[in-house]
Amino acid sequence: MANFRCERILLRINEMIRDFDPNAGLNHEELAWSLGFEHDYEPGEPQMWDFVSGPGERPRWHSALKGLNVLRQLIDRLEQKSTAAPESSDTTQKQIEALRSLEDKLDTIDTYDRKFSLLAKDLA
Repeated sequence: MANFRCERILLRINEMIRDFDPNAGLNHEELAWSLGFEHDYEPGEPQMWDFVSGPGERPRWHSALKGLNVLRQLIDRLEQKSTAAPESSDTTQKQIEALRSLEDKLDTIDTYDRKFSLLAKDLA
């Protein structure tokens, strides 16, 4: 992804699912802050940012199950962080809520055997 300020994350799917809006109920701005930083992942392990394409880039489609596995590891780490550092738990809880909403969407996408991509956007 090119040098770009990511302020929102949108969810895309490779094939439509009837009566399913992949972005309904997602907090796009919070997701942009919640996908984690380098220190939220172990060295060499997949990151949620691996699933993100920038504006103007062709989407790279990914298995929803693979995304769910990475996402759930990130959620687990944030929950542990929240327990260990209660002073930051309000911010961390907002992140977890945003990620749980994405988890629900990816679960549905996986049920229908579709692929997904995350799109980074700015506020313009």
